[in-house]
This record gives sequence, C-alpha cells and structure tokens, in this order.
Amino acid sequence: MDSGSTSDAGHTEADLAVLIAGTWQLESVGGNTVNPDLQAHLAFNSPSKLAGNSGCNQFVGRYSIDGNLLQIADNLATTRKMCLPGIMQIEQRLLQALQGQWQVEVVNDQLVFIDEHGKPQLQARKVIE
Repeated sequence: MDSGSTSDAGHTEADLAVLIAGTWQLESVGGNTVNPDLQAHLAFNSPSKLAGNSGCNQFVGRYSIDGNLLQIADNLATTRKMCLPGIMQIEQRLLQALQGQWQVEVVNDQLVFIDEHGKPQLQARKVIE
C-alpha cells in the first residue's frame, strides 16, 4: 500500500483527520455525477470544521472522527441563494448525504463516503493546492 492510500481497517482518528484534510472537488452524490463546472467542494481545513460549496450555496458545520467513521453534525449552516432547479437538486442531495455518520475511505486522492449497506454515496477528488 502506498502512502497515498488506505483501507477501511486500522485507522486512528489522527490518521483519518490527516487523510481528509484539505479541499475535495465533488464528483458524485448518490450515484449522480456532479458537473465539475459547478465547483462543488468540501473543505476539511481545520480540526472538526467543515466548509464547502454545493454548486449554488456555501455551507459550514462541524464534524468528528471515530476510527474510520466520520460524523457530520446535522446543523450545517448554509446560505440561501436560489439557483437553477438542476443545481438545487444536486445541492439537496449533497446536504442530505452530508448528514449523519459515514464510513470513509481515502484511496489515491479519492474520498468516498460509504453507507451502512457498503454503497458509495459521495465521491470527491483531492484538490491539489
């Protein structure tokens, strides 16, 4: 296994915090591809704080880590701009996908949120800064 990849076993909270740190360009939510032109992204830029853009609105919130489980607080704060219906649907899927607890895998600069059935629900690619 190279230094840029990991499996779902053996994480500590510090390991996962380091792996997810930075900005991630959203690629898919709930199996639906996200247009890269929307610049939808997630940013884990400080311990326990999450920020991002849904392609329409910005959001901020808090998260915690337990092993390879990521818990995102239910009370994300968002701006309330209206956008085209298709973009609003993506935003709604993203905000729903961010709620709750997720198994997280990071492999080759790809962040994946996995549901309780083992299905990927959110995929994002690391933004090289």
